[in-house]
Amino acid sequence: MRWNEVVTLHGNPERYQDDEGAWHEGEVTSRTVFCNEGKYASIFMGNLRSNDIRMLNNNLKVDVGQMPEVQLQLRQEDYQGEHTCTYHGEQYIVLYVTRAGTMSILGIARRLGNE
Repeated sequence: MRWNEVVTLHGNPERYQDDEGAWHEGEVTSRTVFCNEGKYASIFMGNLRSNDIRMLNNNLKVDVGQMPEVQLQLRQEDYQGEHTCTYHGEQYIVLYVTRAGTMSILGIARRLGNE
C-alpha cells in the first residue's frame, strides 16, 4: 500500500441546545487522512445495475442526482461515520462503506448540482 493520497473527511454537525432552549446546528469539523484510490468494486457496480433495473420497471431510482466517482481505501480507525468529504478539491458524498479487516472502503460520488 502506498497511502499517497489524502482525503478531508467532514464530520456531521452535532445539534446543541442553548440556555434558553433553542436548538442550533454545531460546526462541521474536518480532518485530513491518508488513503488509497481504488477501482469500482463488483458490489458497487451491482448496485448501479440494480438501480437501472428499478428504473426500467418504473420503480424509484434511489440515487438520482449523484454521479459515482471513485472508491477510497482508508484505515478503519480513520473513518468515523462521516457523510461528506473533499477529494482532489471536489466535494463528495459517501455512498457506502464496506469494512474489510483493518480497512474501510468508501464509495464516494458527486452530486450533479455541485458541478
